[in-house]
Amino acid sequence: MAHAHTWDEFEPVGMRYRIIDKVALADGRGLAKKAPLPDVLTPRMSKRMQVTPGHVMPPVGELVYFGVRGRAEQLRFMMHYAGLAYTFRKVEGSEWGEMKPTTPRGQLPTFTPEDEEDAIAETADIAKFIAGMSNVPGLMPADAAVADSAYKMFEVVNAPVCSQIMFATNLMPAAEAEGKLTNIVADCIKEVQAFGSELKGTFFGGDKPHYGEFALFHEIDLLRINDASVFATLGEQWKSWFEAMLKLPGIEAYLKSRPKSMSGEVGFPGSRIATLPLDD
Repeated sequence: MAHAHTWDEFEPVGMRYRIIDKVALADGRGLAKKAPLPDVLTPRMSKRMQVTPGHVMPPVGELVYFGVRGRAEQLRFMMHYAGLAYTFRKVEGSEWGEMKPTTPRGQLPTFTPEDEEDAIAETADIAKFIAGMSNVPGLMPADAAVADSAYKMFEVVNAPVCSQIMFATNLMPAAEAEGKLTNIVADCIKEVQAFGSELKGTFFGGDKPHYGEFALFHEIDLLRINDASVFATLGEQWKSWFEAMLKLPGIEAYLKSRPKSMSGEVGFPGSRIATLPLDD
């Protein structure tokens, strides 16, 4: 009778130097959802089974971005919710000039699947890829129209209008951002409100969130820490949705673990998030 492999058979190796996101590695849902291993392992699969004791799974890929709450934050929310371990490389501003020509389309974030060489560049494409690799029900919508809407959410949140709040929070000098904040918040709210008609249950995806909701969640999170009256404008249904997102598995732990405002670890020097107590 053929021997069935188990996860416990593989010899542990030291933690890979790039793995700094321990919250994702501590979430057991990633392992619980994996299918049984085949009887015959390919060399690539054998390599991926080398895990550090206590870690639920090898990383699914490397996410590269700056030390700001921007486009990569949406992807990190997704992966923590899905229980996917990943590596994160923080790019310093001093590195970017030399690094930029080596990245697809000269932009970040990028995501390189584990054991592959080609990076994915567009945030919406990365999100779709992550949703597709996940076993979490509902993350990748089965309905084509809902799947198109999920992708559109990532595009809208990362387009110039909605991106203003990310720049005002993380990059602009605080005094400059303060004078623009009222208009920025109003413009961003107008963009996201267009999706309101699709919110007919607890989540846009029904009883489970789809991947596009993590882009909206990130956008509303930035809006609310800059303007406490956001939900008064958006309405009670949006507030209930946001609170439901906060309670999702993996999200609370990640929010507690990420660098806090004024910590010196997030945002450009002099920005709002670097100089003001924006976090709860």
